[in-house]
Amino acid sequence: MENNFYSFGENEGIDTINLKLRNFAEDLIDSYLKNHGRKIEKGITLYKYKRPCYGCGYMIPECEIRIQAEALCMKTNIWAQLVIIVYKLYQQKIIDIPCLKSCSSNMEELVQISTYLPYIVELTRIDFHFDFKQNRMSLVNPIPFRDKNGCISYTSYSEDGKKRRQSHWCCYDRRYRLCAVNQINHDIIMAMQFPMRIEYRFKKKNTQWLNLNNLNGDFDFVFNKYVQIMARSWKAKGCKCATVIPNNIENRYFSHLLELASIGKSIPKNKSTQKSKKISIDEKYYHVWQMLFSLQKN
Repeated sequence: MENNFYSFGENEGIDTINLKLRNFAEDLIDSYLKNHGRKIEKGITLYKYKRPCYGCGYMIPECEIRIQAEALCMKTNIWAQLVIIVYKLYQQKIIDIPCLKSCSSNMEELVQISTYLPYIVELTRIDFHFDFKQNRMSLVNPIPFRDKNGCISYTSYSEDGKKRRQSHWCCYDRRYRLCAVNQINHDIIMAMQFPMRIEYRFKKKNTQWLNLNNLNGDFDFVFNKYVQIMARSWKAKGCKCATVIPNNIENRYFSHLLELASIGKSIPKNKSTQKSKKISIDEKYYHVWQMLFSLQKN
């Protein structure tokens, strides 16, 4: 069991966090990707892409940091961990935060990043995962997929997005995907304790609840910010893509979600959960100016 835990992590938690850089020096990003590739460290990767600028025909470069579960600790503050990750990117000269050059200590730099984190990065995705034993979860109407080696796996998606990639719920057997990646001994994969996975995906295109302030605590805090939203979605759509036999000990978070979803009347909202906030150009530069002014004053 210790080997399983070491290889596959906790069976409930945050699976993915995507942060889009609000400002970045394209030459620094290009240089890093050329010399080192996308991987920054275990569980953290850098992606650069271009999106069309509607109305003008230009392609605008964008850059995102993808943070996987293995780079996060569910027992400590998620916001603080994101601050440290952004700081590492700055230290490695992957990104440039000019105002930090006036700071006199590492601690002062970290405080500045924490204070202005929403003006440095934008939360564009957060995925929750819930892993179950083989006999505790089964797929409903799964869709077959064939990988490059010809192996077939099955995944169920909720019908709440225009495309499968925009669906909130995604349910599958992890063993087939891990075997296809071929980075872990297949005997260890097939013996894993919690092979069946349910994911709930909050993406910029399918939700209005991507606010960094919702991550300012440990996993218990973050889960409680989002559980009512997930429970309403499971009640309406998620329950149609997987059948779950709850276990309060092995899957206490998902069991709580199911309890809320089973409420006969409407599920109450968590009024403290904050919606996505669009930062205007003027507001962004105002806060940058404030930051620079405070540093010059000191």
